[in-house]
Amino acid sequence: MQISIANFIFQRLAAQLSMDDQSPIRTFDCPNSENYSDLHIKALSLEIECTANAKCRYQLRLENGQQAQNQHIEKVGWMLVKIYVALHAGLRESFIDKTARKRLDALGASCWNGEDPIPPSVLKEKLAGVEALVTGWGNPLITEEMAEGAPLKIIIHTGGSVGSLVAPGIYGKGVKVISGNAYFAESVAEGVIACMLFALRKMGKASGCLGSGIWKAPDELETEGLLDQRVGLVSLGAISKKVLELGRAFRVRFSVFSTHRDEALAERMGFSYASLEEIFSQCKIVSIHTAARPETKGMITGELLRLLRPDSIFINTARASVVDEEALAACLKEGRFRAVLDVFGKEPLPIGDPLTGLENAMLFPHCAGPTFDRRGFITNKLLDDFESFLKGGPMENEISESEFSRMTVLG
Repeated sequence: MQISIANFIFQRLAAQLSMDDQSPIRTFDCPNSENYSDLHIKALSLEIECTANAKCRYQLRLENGQQAQNQHIEKVGWMLVKIYVALHAGLRESFIDKTARKRLDALGASCWNGEDPIPPSVLKEKLAGVEALVTGWGNPLITEEMAEGAPLKIIIHTGGSVGSLVAPGIYGKGVKVISGNAYFAESVAEGVIACMLFALRKMGKASGCLGSGIWKAPDELETEGLLDQRVGLVSLGAISKKVLELGRAFRVRFSVFSTHRDEALAERMGFSYASLEEIFSQCKIVSIHTAARPETKGMITGELLRLLRPDSIFINTARASVVDEEALAACLKEGRFRAVLDVFGKEPLPIGDPLTGLENAMLFPHCAGPTFDRRGFITNKLLDDFESFLKGGPMENEISESEFSRMTVLG
């Protein structure tokens, strides 16, 4: 008998087994062998030994026609892992592709959110009976009170930051948290590089002129490239580290502001640390990568913005709350520098906002990344981690409590 058929039978039988029994070994004899007539199996039994994280070792006994055989299968399987998928239907269509759906079903996903958004009271009710929770954008904060007495072992977040998803006390309950933060960072960093190139080469202006019947803009020869430019990154997190990696191809000279300096990391990644004043006064491009937290609100002040050179480019794909937006609008109106902005204090950006209608400000509707095509990829990478967790193995995308403490929690 092929192993794939054995796995198929195992999945059928698993749905009929109870995990309430605390004994480490249990045997199940199928009373309805006719259900498996399509596989030409006359009788079968399944012995299962469960260990940590629902890992199990099982032995399958088959009577196939006139021939009886024992098949010993050393395999890590999953027994009734109770999963609640909290993503609403709109997000599920893009984040949970056919492959991810099959994998979740095989692992034991038995309950899917039908509400948009799911109310905190409903989520608390669902947590009472699940071991794994799959979340996405728009899900409510998971508090200690919600998880009190719940068998929850792991939260699988298909988004990036979990700062607004998980209360700090969840870590104290031993719940593991994984997210797509690393993959989001990679895609956002790609978008940041695109913003730099777009602004330096004045591609928006060139496109606008051509659309208006002007073949070439008067300042066409004044375009610039990213090669060998000096770029300042404000804050050193997952996204800015990816920007550093991608920037190597352009021989970018990076200066980084960080409150947590690691000289070994700077040497390894080829950047130098600098103060905010040095970055704003000396760099051709200044890109913001600071998490939105109470202590970072308004940290990019009007005084810093006025240090930018007239030929500088200011980029914000992080959070609007980090910047004094009123001062930013005033500086741009004075023509002090150019800006590429992807985030705003009010979203959608209101018609007539001070940032609109400025020739030196390129505005985008919070779309720097991650790109739509990466969603299914991210979910499947998280399911790789989930399967490793069930086997007692490591997880590449686990968010430690220390990393959690530095993530965006506002806006």
